[in-house]
Amino acid sequence: MGKERKLTRRTFIKSSAVAGAAAAVSPELLHQIYSDSADARMNSLDYDKVVRTACSPSCAGQVCGLNAFVKNGKIIKIEPAEFPDPKYKRICLKGLSHLERTYHPDRLKYPMKRIGKRGEGKWQRISWDEALDTIASRITEIKEKHGSDSLVFMPVGGGTSTVLNSRSGWRLANLLDAQAVASISLHGDLAVGNLMTLSWKGGTPRGSLLGYTEPSDYKNSKLIIL
Repeated sequence: MGKERKLTRRTFIKSSAVAGAAAAVSPELLHQIYSDSADARMNSLDYDKVVRTACSPSCAGQVCGLNAFVKNGKIIKIEPAEFPDPKYKRICLKGLSHLERTYHPDRLKYPMKRIGKRGEGKWQRISWDEALDTIASRITEIKEKHGSDSLVFMPVGGGTSTVLNSRSGWRLANLLDAQAVASISLHGDLAVGNLMTLSWKGGTPRGSLLGYTEPSDYKNSKLIIL
C-alpha cells in the first residue's frame, strides 16, 4: 500500500487555491485550449478522409456531432465535430469509446450460447434462427410459469433508427403485457433526471426526442418547479 496522505491546514488551503483557480478559467478559454491542442494532433495524424457523423446513443436528443478519421477503411480517431455555435462542439467519454467498442477483439458479432456453468466462460456460436427460437421459447416459458409481470424489457440498440432499436421493444413488451423500462440513463455522461422530469410525454418512451428543451433554454421558462 502507498504512503498514507494526511490532510493538513496548509495542504487544504493549497488545494482550495488550485481548485479556485481552475474554476475561474472561462469555458471559452478552455475551449480554445482544447481546439488548439486538437488542431496540433490532427496536423500530425495520417489519415485518408474525415467522415462527419453523429454519436449513436444521442443522449436523449442531445446529438453530438463527430468527426471520424479514416485510414484504409478503418476509423483511427474520433473528435468532436464543428457546429455554428461552438458550445455544441463536445464529446463525452462514451462517445470517445466508440473506437474501442467497434474494434475490440471481444466485441460480440454473432449469437453465443452458454454451454457450461455460469461463470465458466464456455460459449458456443449458434445461428440467428436458433438464438431467436431460444429467446422466444424462454419468454413464453417464463410468462406461463410466473406471469407477464416477471418479464422486463429495456428497449435499446445501436444507431439504426428509433423504430428498430426502441419502439419495437416497447411494442413487444406491450403485446406480451410485460414491463418495460427506459434505457435513457445508459446513454452517456448526461444527467437524465431533469430530462425525464421536464421532457417525458405520457405514453411515449424517450419523449425527450419529441419536444425536448435543452438546459440553456431554461432561463426563458415562466415556471420551474423544483
